[in-house]
Amino acid sequence: MRPILAHFFLTFFVLLVVGLSQSFGQVYFLRDTFCSNQILIVNSHLYSIDNPSGTEILPGAASNGADSVIEVRLVFFQPSVLLLEQTLCGDDTLWVNNVPYHAGFTIGQEVIEAGAANGCDSIIQVQLTAGIAPKVEILDTLCPGEYILVNGTRYDQDNPSGFEIFPGVTALGCDSVVHVDLSISNHTLDLGEDLTIESGDTVCIAPELNFEPITLAWSSPLPCLQPDCFPVCQPFNSNINLELTAIDSSGCELTDNLTVTVVKASPIYAPTVFSPQAGYPNNRFFISAKGGITAFKTFQIANRWGELVFQQVNVIPDNPDLGWDGIWRGKQAPPGVYIFWAEAIWSDGTSEVFSGSFTLL
Repeated sequence: MRPILAHFFLTFFVLLVVGLSQSFGQVYFLRDTFCSNQILIVNSHLYSIDNPSGTEILPGAASNGADSVIEVRLVFFQPSVLLLEQTLCGDDTLWVNNVPYHAGFTIGQEVIEAGAANGCDSIIQVQLTAGIAPKVEILDTLCPGEYILVNGTRYDQDNPSGFEIFPGVTALGCDSVVHVDLSISNHTLDLGEDLTIESGDTVCIAPELNFEPITLAWSSPLPCLQPDCFPVCQPFNSNINLELTAIDSSGCELTDNLTVTVVKASPIYAPTVFSPQAGYPNNRFFISAKGGITAFKTFQIANRWGELVFQQVNVIPDNPDLGWDGIWRGKQAPPGVYIFWAEAIWSDGTSEVFSGSFTLL
């Protein structure tokens, strides 16, 4: 701000003195208002906010030779001073009097000439605080099907990343920015398709995993709980539902099921024709069985009149030496149709009777 020299007052007083030259010496009063940064020179004397009043004598200035007296009574107004204190967040910019203030330029003073209501300058003292808008990152791995809610927005495998703004939540009133960046676990576990087997058949179980599990747990216990011991092969005699749960390094739990349906189809095989004169083992009538049959509790053969011609107990399947050689009552039995019965013992301990007929040649 520059001081203002009121030269126009000098001109005014020259005219005043000329006007007084024809009058007796008199006292005149000079009253006016100025701003605190202005000055006024009267009769070579400086008047300012520090010297607002005084008496000036103009010797012989009147036309009659008398002195003229000027009483100076000035009033000085202070400029309007405004303290601007505010917080700038992040990359915000505040314009004051066409000057940009930002995080790298926070303190200054702006003068708006004649901007005050009293006509004086308006001074704005700028004192800003640079606030840092906190940025929070949510980096996480979700399991398939999981989701999180951030600021009311759902983030999942279909929407794994984005930005959320929480207005004015910091201590300085700045916004908080949250960056969400999620990874979705792509680990898989597969026990294969469900199976239908005959009783006693062996099933090999080999889970397919594309990761190294932390733990494995079966709903129906198996003798193997470590990934490196698969496949596990064992026979099944009844229906079973196997459920395997694996936990990966991210804590994700993966589960798969394998249902094994066991059917008891005819598990025995017996010849329909046999001849004692055939070569071994075809010269014996014996019963073969699948793995589900462990033994025959009884094995009987009768002729068409119901006479029992052969009987054996605790017969091991597939053993020709425990079969019938065609001898009845010490001699060769007559050719014809014969009937057999066999009480089979399943591997689960249950029993079942099978029967059929064959022709003896």
